[in-house]
Amino acid sequence: MCAIVGSKPSGPISWGLLLGLVFGLIGFSPSAALGEENVNSPAISGELFDFTRPELGHLICKSALVKQATNSKSLQVDFGNDTAYPNIEFPCPKGGWNLSAFGGVQLEVSNIGTTSVKAGLRVDNPGNPADEPFNVEINSIAPGETKTLHVVFGKANGNPGYPLDSKHVTAIQFLAYKPTAPSTLLCTNLKAIGSPAESKEGFSSPADRKVPVTPPNWLGQRPPVDGDWVQTLNSDFKATSLDDKIWGTRLSWTGTLPDWTHRFSKENLIFEDGVLKIKCERRTGHAYDDPALLSRDYTTAMITTLGKWSQCYGYIEARIKPPTARGLWACFWTMPDHGVDAGKDRESTYNGAMEFDILEHLTEWGPGRYNAALHWDGYGKDHKTWASNQNYYGPTPDGWHNWGVLWEPGKVTWYCDGIKKAEFSGRRVASVPGYLILDVQMGGWATKNVDEAHLPDYMQIDYVRAWQLRDRLKP
Repeated sequence: MCAIVGSKPSGPISWGLLLGLVFGLIGFSPSAALGEENVNSPAISGELFDFTRPELGHLICKSALVKQATNSKSLQVDFGNDTAYPNIEFPCPKGGWNLSAFGGVQLEVSNIGTTSVKAGLRVDNPGNPADEPFNVEINSIAPGETKTLHVVFGKANGNPGYPLDSKHVTAIQFLAYKPTAPSTLLCTNLKAIGSPAESKEGFSSPADRKVPVTPPNWLGQRPPVDGDWVQTLNSDFKATSLDDKIWGTRLSWTGTLPDWTHRFSKENLIFEDGVLKIKCERRTGHAYDDPALLSRDYTTAMITTLGKWSQCYGYIEARIKPPTARGLWACFWTMPDHGVDAGKDRESTYNGAMEFDILEHLTEWGPGRYNAALHWDGYGKDHKTWASNQNYYGPTPDGWHNWGVLWEPGKVTWYCDGIKKAEFSGRRVASVPGYLILDVQMGGWATKNVDEAHLPDYMQIDYVRAWQLRDRLKP
């Protein structure tokens, strides 16, 4: 499904083969092995491809037709829609580009077709594609519209991303993101831009996954920052049933989301050795065991403090051992509670409220990596989000970890095992109380390729705790 108009055809390339390098066009010097100094640097003006004299046979493409545009200063790319990410890959020198003198890469894109397109620019490092060793920027471009895509090293769509090593850029890719129809785009002016100072962000790196962590003695006994803290929640699971003064077992709304492959059942809450286990298994049944609701092939469980406990600001944490079977999405998160008087808007993320994702762990990532996120202004056209899915942590002696969030006016900070992992600051930080949810989801963002051979599997929860500064306590 790949061809280049007026040039030597190139075979298909998968995401896993993006690291295959081809020679480009702009004064390449001898390459260096990884770990050595890479001398393949562009001119100070940053140009990475000559659009006026493109040797199209040097491009690698997937579900795309490419030719030089009539203006002779850009490429016309016709993307198909038979794959989720049709793309063209620009040539890099052997050994990759050394872009350490720059802060990112840009590409100008014009939509000359008749349908809107989500177009993306992606910059790769060497590594396993499953670990996502790349940065990407994706933007919607309407018919007749021109936009410049900017990839800033260390970020993804403006959020903290993979800590890309700009000295070893091994692939630069222009793509359409999950197109629903064929599209025609012009691209030009691929160049390195900015300065390295723009890209310094992040509190962990992939190397942290291999560094063993010894949890400090104070972990679980207090927040990771000083203050006159008062504990406001201390829920363990040493009993043989759930404490219904604190916890419920279903979301406020009925049923399941369309892309979920699981349903919740309180039968999958297992109390064993002072630990709550959320059992994940293949067991067909109806949501919440209600025959009037939709059925799903997989069963998990959830617990929530909706209507029983909520808090605005403070520190919230849980000690968790996540599952490992592929296809599971373990979550520890909050939703807003505007109070019963708000009616159907009780859990709205408008009006100063937010969803806080303290822990989102996709098992397909393997151990040592998780997502932290914020969502606000609904989940439709006004939806806004901030996320960092490149947060890394090392193994502990027993496989348990403490995930927490410090919520302050104008600032949110995420911690794992008492170590700072992510941070967001802004006036829009929520000022509305939030309640807690812990669950395991399947489908949706999580892969649908569930490893049934390793089911049942479990998300294990030792305790959930919260603190508040004394001067913020209410009578």
